[in-house]
Amino acid sequence: MQKFRLHDRVIFPDRNTVLTKDGAVRVEPKAMELLVELATHSGEVLSKEHILRTVWGGVFVCDEVVTNAISVLRRALGEEARVAGVIQTVPKRGYRLTVRPVRERVDAPNVRETGNLNRSILRVRYLRQQETVPSLKSACAYCNEIIRQEPNCAAAYAELALALFLLEKLGAMSRECVEPMVRHAVDRALCLDERASLSLICRAKQEYRYDWNWDAAERHFQAALEADPDDADAFSEVTIMFLVMRRFDDALIHVRRACQLDPLSPAACLQLAHTSYAMGQWQTAARHYRRLLQYSPEHVFAYWGLAETLTRSGNPSEAIVALTQGLAIPGNAQNPFLLASLSRSKAAGGSGVRLGTMFEEFPREISDLVLSAELCGSLGQPAKAFALLDEAADMRHYRLGAINIFPQCGPLWEDPRYHRFLRRIGLAS
Repeated sequence: MQKFRLHDRVIFPDRNTVLTKDGAVRVEPKAMELLVELATHSGEVLSKEHILRTVWGGVFVCDEVVTNAISVLRRALGEEARVAGVIQTVPKRGYRLTVRPVRERVDAPNVRETGNLNRSILRVRYLRQQETVPSLKSACAYCNEIIRQEPNCAAAYAELALALFLLEKLGAMSRECVEPMVRHAVDRALCLDERASLSLICRAKQEYRYDWNWDAAERHFQAALEADPDDADAFSEVTIMFLVMRRFDDALIHVRRACQLDPLSPAACLQLAHTSYAMGQWQTAARHYRRLLQYSPEHVFAYWGLAETLTRSGNPSEAIVALTQGLAIPGNAQNPFLLASLSRSKAAGGSGVRLGTMFEEFPREISDLVLSAELCGSLGQPAKAFALLDEAADMRHYRLGAINIFPQCGPLWEDPRYHRFLRRIGLAS
């Protein structure tokens, strides 16, 4: 949508930015979508039900997300906006925009303008941390545009690598396609700024994920933390590696620091939930997954984690409700992680669904060797599970380490073949 004015404030919907006389203020995408919806219906009272349906797409979230988004917008528009009534609260009815928006021509973004480069990188980081396929593709496109305009921006290359890692994680891009692009982006980031925290994070992530060089990865994560001890991303990323290594105490220390540095970071909240889940703290994990879904309501792995913890804590019916909501999000209908979790929840709930039907629910074109191995373990087929893990190791599947984290993989851990598997990917048993 093109930019528009509200009195002396300029709204840039495509940049999630409000420009006031005091400078530019970035707001979260959902808050901006709400402001655009109010502007589209300027003068009309929009109920919370209307807002939840149009802005949040009917996905289950509490009413507080609307109230919080209104507060965010009022702060962005300036304290005087509350007095002037730019956004008016109509008691028991909803909200309306009292100022008629004035549409303006869209200017092409120019990251070379003072301050725009940092804002552009922050925009990319926000998109990346949503961990949805559309947000990650947008992040990649944004990075490529930054690189086109500013080819010596190390952070853009590093953010591109991190977004590509996640697209592979979600199954949206193959390893064969992603790895060369990741290695190129990491090389460029290091060449341009080898001491930057973000460059070092990418190097470490590549080393443990693709090269299985865990010692080198830990050294470079430590270097990243020393380069910027206030970088929440660095603490979140190293948490993932510690979880794979089953160093839960280290993971908990680092993810708590990430949450202290950035309490609203989706990445930090997700890893805090994953850490609690890996440690068997079901209720704590469920609470963190739910919190993440409040401000990132399309997060696939938040739905997945919430369902797994609910099932393990004896609430499979609640897990099924959460998974049904996750699968209803556009693009998620055939998500293998959610489908596997749904089958487990139905089987645990005594609905007549057998674990064996999990394989039938997976479209062949998005089959995942590691996930299939996990399911074979659940079905009491360890020989087939380890055959699949060996096949995945031959292609250096990036998700191999996940088998070492989560309790649903437990049936494989007691098998002597599991120690051989760990040695193969460089992890001491």
